[in-house]
Amino acid sequence: SVQAQGDGPFSDVAKASGADLEDWIRSSAVDAKKIYRHLNTRLFKLGKIHGEVEAQRSKQDAKSKIISLDSEVRILSAKLGDFEEKASSKQRLLTKKMNSTALLKEEKFRKQMQSKFAAKLEVLGRLLQDWERNEGTGFDASLLSDDVRILLSNSDKSGTWIEQRTAFMHLRTSHQKHGSKRRGEGAAAID
Repeated sequence: SVQAQGDGPFSDVAKASGADLEDWIRSSAVDAKKIYRHLNTRLFKLGKIHGEVEAQRSKQDAKSKIISLDSEVRILSAKLGDFEEKASSKQRLLTKKMNSTALLKEEKFRKQMQSKFAAKLEVLGRLLQDWERNEGTGFDASLLSDDVRILLSNSDKSGTWIEQRTAFMHLRTSHQKHGSKRRGEGAAAID
């Protein structure tokens, strides 16, 4: 039989229990095993909950990135709409302030918009593919802008869509004929 020696933290407990020390240690060990199993079970459940929270956080992060890129495409589209509205004015071609430098700036802006659109849409396409691979289902298209939905429905024609979306529509409709006989007709086509 083990006897309590000294004044340790368990000496009061050993004195208070009417049983001898070995029975107290045995019952304490059994209680400790029960508590250990209970804590392991809780830790396992907590690990599963943590894993689910992390999965949901990752899903929300991916969704936020997709919606953010869609917003950027929407902003680029609005800028392009404003630009097209200003650039489609026939009066701007007739003013003395409009020179070849201004036309070159317009062309530079259009090319920048094409590259920005292409880059944003490429990243967005990858994110949407990752979403489908990770979630097993496509992204909810109702959360996306009209431009992106159109692109997704015609994904095999994305390069053409970008060019069409960023082209000078007002210049495509007024093709001027070059030559001395056609100059009068070309000027009439602009008005």
